[in-house]
Amino acid sequence: MASISKISKNKYFKAGIILSAIVILLVSIVLSFWFTSRALFSKNKHFILRYVAVESPGWWNAHSQDVADILGLKINRTNLFDVKLKELKTKLEKESSIEKVTVSRVLPDTLKFDIIERIPRAFLDHRKSPWVVASSGIVMDRNSCMNINMRLPVIIEYGGGPNLKAGTYLPQLKPAIDLIMLTLTEFSDFKISAISLKNPEEIEFILLYKDEVKKPFRIVMPSDELESKLSVLKNAIIKARRSGDTRRMINLTYEGNVIMR
Repeated sequence: MASISKISKNKYFKAGIILSAIVILLVSIVLSFWFTSRALFSKNKHFILRYVAVESPGWWNAHSQDVADILGLKINRTNLFDVKLKELKTKLEKESSIEKVTVSRVLPDTLKFDIIERIPRAFLDHRKSPWVVASSGIVMDRNSCMNINMRLPVIIEYGGGPNLKAGTYLPQLKPAIDLIMLTLTEFSDFKISAISLKNPEEIEFILLYKDEVKKPFRIVMPSDELESKLSVLKNAIIKARRSGDTRRMINLTYEGNVIMR
């Protein structure tokens, strides 16, 4: 019995030695990989950031230093492998005028940012306002947006309040934005000058038809089914022009009727 017990203890002892050896070997491999990675990448002076390259069709294209400042990147100090590309992407996409960012390392010394910018679709309140809005309903600072067309529509009476800031999402602007986008895609003869959202059930706007810049129409119609209502409106305007009707106020809020004044 004593010899059996001794043999059993020897087996456990040997197993313990083998297990310890395996653990030590694994730790050694991990540490070796870590030190090698540091030597080759994160602590390698050849991979120190020298350039922040930004490619964008708009405002951000000429503002690589702004990108570096926002992300805390230090030229001649930051190592390319000390930063996480996904974190840089997430942080930069929080800027209101940026829709999407792709970040990549260009060895040995460059971080490259490909930026897709949001396009301003309307001014908020008035044309000298610091705020514009994208098709997503995101408010943007006009001073950090791509070139702004001063003929953009103005959205008023939308309940924005005094605490408006860049990055704010305004879902109540959806009818106005949908209307604007339809005139850009399906009804190119229509140019919107201003839109009022005072009544949540209706949308009121100033419309220019084709080249009649000095003869605007004042339109009131329901804020839903905009595409079908614009088709009715277009037919009404064409008919009025053919008959010489000079009335400029059109109301489409009465089901099945076009009221002109």
